Amino acid sequence: MELERITDTGHPRFEQAFALYQSSFPFHEQRTREKQEGVLAHPEYHYEVLSENGTFVGILLSWKAGSFCYVEHFAIAPELRGQNFGSRALELL
Repeated sequence: MELERITDTGHPRFEQAFALYQSSFPFHEQRTREKQEGVLAHPEYHYEVLSENGTFVGILLSWKAGSFCYVEHFAIAPELRGQNFGSRALELL
């Protein structure tokens, strides 16, 4: 499994990742698209796409500062849930 960081909306996986973000969390827990765009390049914010063998698996959005890591949002594509992708992703983190 691979983690790939997205730092701008021009990334080829951004739209797919943002769609999973929107469908996986209640509206009141989400950033608007504009606010998400604004935070993508922040050095401590990690908007990461999970993939395996080129297949989109999910998203892992976190803040990292020194040895501290706060996972803000984490979602696996619905069709891949229950197949150990989540556990493997957290091991990578």
